[in-house]
Amino acid sequence: MSQAGPGQAERRGSGAGSRRIRGETGGERRLLAVSAFPPWPTTNGYSLRVANLVAGLVDTWGVTLVSPAVVDPGGWPDAPELARWIQVPMADGVGRLAQPREEWAPLRAAVEGVLREGGFDASLLWGGTEFLAFDLPDLPPAVWERIDSLTLQKFRVLGKVQSPVSWLRELRSTFTLALLERRTVGATCATTVVGEEDAAMLRRLAPRCADRV
Repeated sequence: MSQAGPGQAERRGSGAGSRRIRGETGGERRLLAVSAFPPWPTTNGYSLRVANLVAGLVDTWGVTLVSPAVVDPGGWPDAPELARWIQVPMADGVGRLAQPREEWAPLRAAVEGVLREGGFDASLLWGGTEFLAFDLPDLPPAVWERIDSLTLQKFRVLGKVQSPVSWLRELRSTFTLALLERRTVGATCATTVVGEEDAAMLRRLAPRCADRV
């Protein structure tokens, strides 16, 4: 499969680069997938998780992927055949999970533009893009690919913090993450994580929606 660098991507009004990788998929089910990081090249566990899952989905779904634009101008020999890959220029070059909500405006605008075209059967949101489930009423039924429960990770850190001031700061952060995870489990059709401990934490946070995890 020939690969085009980000500079060769088709430009759209939203400011996002749209790279068509194969033609329209006819009667195939269509999935809108949104990632907070570009999955190729695979440089960390997050991008590896996205890349592997997308590669497994393209055989049965026509996948349109929206993600921050790739900074590396090289090719992506391991990228699967997507129906479309929309790369969104971000202020800091790539996405990052902790950036302020307003800095995700370009990604949200790109997703809104794709949704206006219609025809999607489902959506897949990776961690960092869950705000779309709250903000976009036209989003197709969504699966949240959390990967890891950050609330669980924070609880593990709390037991190691020595300073009372640092402990209170970590506790506040843990509470904020717990509220986010609880809300997102309730706002999406299903949530997936890599480990049973992560799943158990999410079920405790959202007991009324435990069957969705």
